[in-house]
Amino acid sequence: MKRISILAAAFVFGGLSLFAQIDRSKAPQAGPARELKMTTPQSFKLDNGLTVIVAENHKLPQVRVDLYLDYTPVTEGNKAGITSMVGELMRAGTASYSKEKLDEAIDFMGADLYASSRGGGFSTLKKHLDKTMGLFSEVILKPTFNNNEELTKLKKQALTGLEAEEKNPDAISGRVMNVLLYGKNHPYGEYVTKESIESIGMDDVKTFYNTYFKPGKAYLTFTGDITVAEATALAKQYFAGWAAGTAPDNPAAAMPAAGKTRIVLVDLPTSTQSVITIGNAVNYKKSNADYFAGVLGNSVLGGGSFGRLFNNIREDKGWTYGAYSSLNDDYNLMGTFEASAKVRNNVTDSAIVEFMNEIRRIRDTKPEAEELNIKKAEYTGMFALRLERPETGASFARTVLTEKLPADFYTNYLKNINAVTPEQVQSTMSKYLNVDNMVILVVGKAEEVGPALAKMGYPLEYADKFGNPISNPAEKKSAGDVTGTQIMQKYIAAIGGDKKLKKIKSISEKFSVSIAGAPVELDGTMKRMAPNKNMSEITMQGMPLMRRVFDGEKGSMSQMGQAKPMDEKELADAKAKTGLFEQMSYKPEQLKVDGIVTVNGKDAYKVIVTENGENSSEFYDVESGLLVKKESQSEGEDGKMITSVTEYPEYSETGGIKQPSKMVITAGEQVLTFTLKSRVFNKDVSALDFQ
Repeated sequence: MKRISILAAAFVFGGLSLFAQIDRSKAPQAGPARELKMTTPQSFKLDNGLTVIVAENHKLPQVRVDLYLDYTPVTEGNKAGITSMVGELMRAGTASYSKEKLDEAIDFMGADLYASSRGGGFSTLKKHLDKTMGLFSEVILKPTFNNNEELTKLKKQALTGLEAEEKNPDAISGRVMNVLLYGKNHPYGEYVTKESIESIGMDDVKTFYNTYFKPGKAYLTFTGDITVAEATALAKQYFAGWAAGTAPDNPAAAMPAAGKTRIVLVDLPTSTQSVITIGNAVNYKKSNADYFAGVLGNSVLGGGSFGRLFNNIREDKGWTYGAYSSLNDDYNLMGTFEASAKVRNNVTDSAIVEFMNEIRRIRDTKPEAEELNIKKAEYTGMFALRLERPETGASFARTVLTEKLPADFYTNYLKNINAVTPEQVQSTMSKYLNVDNMVILVVGKAEEVGPALAKMGYPLEYADKFGNPISNPAEKKSAGDVTGTQIMQKYIAAIGGDKKLKKIKSISEKFSVSIAGAPVELDGTMKRMAPNKNMSEITMQGMPLMRRVFDGEKGSMSQMGQAKPMDEKELADAKAKTGLFEQMSYKPEQLKVDGIVTVNGKDAYKVIVTENGENSSEFYDVESGLLVKKESQSEGEDGKMITSVTEYPEYSETGGIKQPSKMVITAGEQVLTFTLKSRVFNKDVSALDFQ
């Protein structure tokens, strides 16, 4: 015990004298690159051209097998979306197994097996390796592509996914940025549409498979508890029969000229914040001499919560939850530099100023040695963690082969990271961050952010949600002498006329309801009785999820069976709405025509409607007279204002009266789509429905 105390005292006092000798006015010197043990995987080729890579790791009785097809990126054209379905359809039935039998066999062995348009893979216990390898080769080499039921399901899922993206600012930003940087005809710039999904047939999937599933530029990797001899035997047994061939090279379409730095604004009327993405295309590859300087330069700028962008825009300004950047290499085509954040509408322009300041700073001045050393230490730690994963060695070996890198690229990775100088970082970032040729993309509410963006000194352009150039959607044209009453009269005439509408005493409607991102479809019921009784309900497989009812005097709202009476304001709002067709009851003093704006590419009158002391906006197509959109604001539970938008893209006729057959309701980032199943007038409604 005494010896321990003496040693402790020696450490304390001796240590203090040592610490006192450190000059803290100087940045610490980077130490020598950490020596990390890397096992070199073995590789060989089968006679058909398939490259096999084996990385042994006998710590656990598990094996992972992956197949990667290294064909150049494909332009899917009018079949965009097909690559997302190929793998699932390969697993939907093979020469020896139905989908159900295949799923049973995989589950029985506890394996995790997948397929994709780029190959596939599985992980399994060593004792099940041979059988799982047999199943995997069945999926890769012998798919039948005859499960049309599965194709129908996948297409429906894809269409549901498109609906979910329709109002998602991140999805919109990603799609439009790719269009602006690469162009719509480029593999990285094209996007999936409803039409492209609906056009995909099983023959298209077969054609894709027969064209690109070739062994000539394919890589089969084995990782884990397996020897080279065992891997060789399995590869030959299950893949030597794969007919030789090489997938074709796909020349990419020319990219649009970069042009001068400009702001492109995509209007999202429901948005309370803006998604900012700033970037340009880069010819950046791992094989470039300045690759490692680019890795560190981007890390200094926006790599994680210690990057300059994060420290400036979040920590100092408090405008966002996170601001980051990425410098993305691509060995086939062009990569990208991108910096992004989500900020409040009222600071969108200010955030762009700070982004551009930081981008210029990393280009124009070299980082401090201490700042760079911190990033080098981060990469050393992250690289070491990657080496802990058994599959890393095989992945590295495949990357060296596919990207034509030096054999010692990963062996010397940390050495090359630590050799980067501040001067090299500045030079490299100046090369790749084209501050005079950038796209500054903003997805947000044009009416709120547009005026400030127009004053920033950059050209301001507008685009729709697919990157097509449009005129300013928030710009209003004069409506001339048209009055609100005249617009309502035209609407009433367009849906059937005053005489027919007055005969309607009740309306009963049933809808299918889809919620963006939700896996199941719901059922909706709406019933109304003159003058102002109404009930709306959403159910799932008969179970009530939400119900709102008003009997003309009192009302309630319930969720999952928990009812809550309407408060005074809610009751006042419900009582203010009179008539089954509320436009018939609007008084002239309630209506203010606020010009003509663009809605979905067409001119529409914007009418501000005042009810119960609150304003909402209604938009009526100038040509048809039909209501195409409503906007209103309400206070959320957190006290913040939420903009709700209801769009009416489709109408149908029942008994000579037109009413919306599709409604898309957006509140924040939540999107509900109501599609009409049935509608009847003056039937199937009684006073009991409103109790």
